[in-house]
Amino acid sequence: MPKQSISRLFLILILVLAPGVLLLSQGIKYPPERKKVISKLPNGLYEIKEYKNDSIPLYKGTLSSVEPEIREGNFYFLDPKGRIKAIGQYKEDFPTGNWSYYDSTMRVTTFTEYDKVWDYYQKEAQNYFVDSMALSKLRKKDKINMNQDGTFSKVDRMPTFGENEPSVSFMKYMQENIVHPAYSDALDQEGMVGLEFTIDSDGFVRDPEVTKSSNPDMNLEAVRVLIESPPWEPGKQRGIAVNVRLNCTVFFKDPDKIDRLYIVEEMPRFMGMEAVNFRNFIATNLRYPEEAAEAGVSGRVIVQFTVMPDGSVAEIAVVRSIHPLLDAEAIRVVSISPKWTPGKQRGENAAVVFTYPINFVL
Repeated sequence: MPKQSISRLFLILILVLAPGVLLLSQGIKYPPERKKVISKLPNGLYEIKEYKNDSIPLYKGTLSSVEPEIREGNFYFLDPKGRIKAIGQYKEDFPTGNWSYYDSTMRVTTFTEYDKVWDYYQKEAQNYFVDSMALSKLRKKDKINMNQDGTFSKVDRMPTFGENEPSVSFMKYMQENIVHPAYSDALDQEGMVGLEFTIDSDGFVRDPEVTKSSNPDMNLEAVRVLIESPPWEPGKQRGIAVNVRLNCTVFFKDPDKIDRLYIVEEMPRFMGMEAVNFRNFIATNLRYPEEAAEAGVSGRVIVQFTVMPDGSVAEIAVVRSIHPLLDAEAIRVVSISPKWTPGKQRGENAAVVFTYPINFVL
C-alpha cells in the first residue's frame, strides 16, 4: 500500500527546517575582527555586508528582517581579493535555486540545485510502498525489529552501498560530495548534521529526517547529497526485500582550517630523510649575520614550523630566542626550504608541526 501522508511530510519539513531557523533567530556570535553593515533598501528589504579586518569583504546580500536576520534573495560571497567565490539565493532564510561556486579564474567548480531538494520533499520523499503481502509471509520472530510504519531497524541482510557496508562506502560518498556552504565558510563555521532515512525495497532513499541540526545551510546540503546518492542494494529479511531505516552523521569542516599534528603514522621527509638532509640544508644555507658575529653573539635558536599537506613549509616562528638578528636568520633559512614529502595520517596528507634547533656557532 502506498505510504503517503501529508501530515507526515509537514512533520519532516518541520524537523528539517525548524531547528535551523531557531539557531539563526537566536543570533550568531561574530568575532571582534569582523564588521557587519546593514542598511535599509527602498524596496523594504535590507542590504547586509560583512567585512573581515574592516576591509576584506566576505559577502553581501539582502534580508527581509533584521531581528531576527532572515536572508531573502541573492547573496554574493567573495574571496580575500574581492573576487566572486560563490553566488546563491535564499528564500525565507533557506538556500534555494541554483548555487555556483567559482575558482580564482571565475570558472565554475561546483554547481548545486536546491530546488531539487524541495521538489523531492513534495513528490518523492513519501513515495514508497510497504508490501503487506510480502510481510505476511514473515513469521512473528522475523518482525521483532519492524517499526509501526513497516520499516525495519535491523534485518538479516542490511542494505549495502556499492560493494561495501554503508559505514565505509556510503560515508566516503557523502564526504566526497558535500560542499561546505558558502555562508558557513564565510563565518568559519563547522558543524555536524545527523540524518535518519529509509532505504526502500527498491534501494532508493526515502523519508529523510534531520535528527541533529546544525544550521539551515548545512542541514539542506546534507539532505541534498543524501537524496542524490545512487541506488542501494536493498535490505532483506528471510530473502524478502524490505524497507530499512538507517542513520548517519555528516561532518562539515572549515576547508581553510587544517588540523595540526605533532606525530603521524608517516612523518614528513626532506629529500628522502628528515633529520640528516634537512640538517645539511640548514648548514649549507645558513648565513651568520655579520653584526651578530662582530658582537660575539652565538647560541641555539629553536624554531617551530609546519609542513603543510602539500609539502610546503609555513607558520614559521621562533619559540626560543637568542638575538633578533639570529632569530631573523633562522626564520629566513627555514622559509627557503624546498617542499617536503608530506606526512600522512590514515592515508591522508597531514599538516605536521616540527620544533627544530638551529645552532649559531662562532
